[in-house]
Amino acid sequence: MRCLCLFLAAAAATPSSSGPPGASVAGVVHEIAANLTRLRTQLPDFICRERITSQSFQGKQLVRQSVIESNFTGLQSPDKEHGLAFTEIRDVQTVDGKHVRKHWKLKAPYLFTGGFSSSLWSVFGPLGPNYHVYGFFGQDGMGNDKEFLVVGFKSKPGAPPLLMEDHGHAVPYTDTGIAYVDPSTYDVKLLELMVTFFAADQRPLAVSVKYNEVAIGGQTFSLPATVRVREGDPESKATPGGLFVAEYSGYRKFTASSEIKFGP
Repeated sequence: MRCLCLFLAAAAATPSSSGPPGASVAGVVHEIAANLTRLRTQLPDFICRERITSQSFQGKQLVRQSVIESNFTGLQSPDKEHGLAFTEIRDVQTVDGKHVRKHWKLKAPYLFTGGFSSSLWSVFGPLGPNYHVYGFFGQDGMGNDKEFLVVGFKSKPGAPPLLMEDHGHAVPYTDTGIAYVDPSTYDVKLLELMVTFFAADQRPLAVSVKYNEVAIGGQTFSLPATVRVREGDPESKATPGGLFVAEYSGYRKFTASSEIKFGP
């Protein structure tokens, strides 16, 4: 199981330093970081519905697939050493349409955790500039009428590596990618990054996270709608790999009586 987390607190092109008139890349990155800090301090504990589609491949051939439906709970957990921390809890309800016993341990052909809370934080959180360089790719409508700022990023040369947890071990990696940013709110609406590991036997990851505005407890927050992770080269005929897609819906404030019911 891969878990994306920043222990120290996709576009291959190099971004440019110039951007839309009146905008600076440093200013945009600062505003994104401020939004993320507010999110962590103001977001209440919540529960939502999570649907995971997990697949394993041998080259392009599908080997196994599982569809998992869970109640996903996000808890803001104060931590004296590291400050406010985010805890993900999954209460699995069904696997491939069949109900499972309570406290069923999450398992599937390919799993990736932490993408919900850590992908954006690791790139644009307050410590992000210590490990990344940023630049503008200009503006793009992302298929809609509204124009978004497109901010590119890549790991900063000479900086300490980022670390990802893999089966209990901290694995160093670098990343590069792009983010589509709403210029009116500085919320990231789409994050795409490519993760490359230092070890030759670690296959690269392509990560994509789409964010939507959701209402929780009378407030509006920008939270993940879809997390998509692909491990390995899909063009290779022999290399094993995996695909993890998690979809989130039905956000609501978590209370002691919170419950999301699944169909029979």
